[in-house]
Amino acid sequence: MPQISVIVPVYNAEKYLYRSIKSVLKQSYSDWELLIIDDGSRDDSLEICKSLAMQDNRIRLFTQKHSGQAAARNLGLENAKGKYIAFLDADDYMHPDMLNVLYGNIVSYQADMAVVDFATSKKDLCKRKNISDGICEVTSLNHDSRTQNEITKKSNVFLWNKLYHKDLFGQVKFESNRYYEDTALMHVLFDKAQRIVWSDKKLYFYYQNPKGTVLKISEKKVEDGLWAYGERIKYYYHKRYNMDLENAMHMYLYKAYEWYDRAAECPNKKNRIRMIISKDVKLVFDKFQLEKLLPFHGKIRYKMFLHFPIAFLIYTKLKKLVCSNSI
Repeated sequence: MPQISVIVPVYNAEKYLYRSIKSVLKQSYSDWELLIIDDGSRDDSLEICKSLAMQDNRIRLFTQKHSGQAAARNLGLENAKGKYIAFLDADDYMHPDMLNVLYGNIVSYQADMAVVDFATSKKDLCKRKNISDGICEVTSLNHDSRTQNEITKKSNVFLWNKLYHKDLFGQVKFESNRYYEDTALMHVLFDKAQRIVWSDKKLYFYYQNPKGTVLKISEKKVEDGLWAYGERIKYYYHKRYNMDLENAMHMYLYKAYEWYDRAAECPNKKNRIRMIISKDVKLVFDKFQLEKLLPFHGKIRYKMFLHFPIAFLIYTKLKKLVCSNSI
């Protein structure tokens, strides 16, 4: 049995897929299997996957009707044979030593999760000759203080720059037919992990596709985004992880304000999207008594958002203008 199962959901990714899969084939650590799940692609992605699978018997190819990334990841988890799980998005890629570093750290420190840093530009990705220069910190979780740690200070909701012990998932599954399904789950995985190993080596390349779905706004994405960040608030509230709750509250509000402003990108749905955001924010803040956690200036901005939306938008634009001029 392989030690690591790498799960790659694929949907219409023909432009970047070859680079992504090749980055796994080039790993210096070799005891892995690659589970490619084609999610009903309508371009040449499936043919590319079939061609690559013929090159290496460690690649296992699965197909499903288009059901979304969450369903593809769940199918991968159901079929994974490895003791450890890694995820790769079809338009991203790994440094050749990524699995080697993650596996070495998770085994050496008897951890449940290993984390590396990531890059968003090619020049920031570690060169092989510099791989030993990064530091590695061992983090034992303490629920009331772990937001002090580097892994969560970065709002580390990303699924793909980590190696997980398969037992962390247990009965946990990704929510199907949702965007932000990983955001809604990461806090659970962090909480289940008794030890996390963090390394500052940038070994994962995250490609920010300007035409990709992540950067576009829509009514569905806003609804799912509010749900995902709200799930984290609900979880920490019931667990009484006070510092985590406050951190989650600020991130939820930050995203809500951002989407409220960006609703202008959808002229026909602008008012509908803003109404959804306003209702959700008030509901969540009232239900979990969050307003008392806001600092004074935060309370003022929150009240402006709820009761004086035009003033709030003017304030937001002025703040952006000041910030851009100060750079």
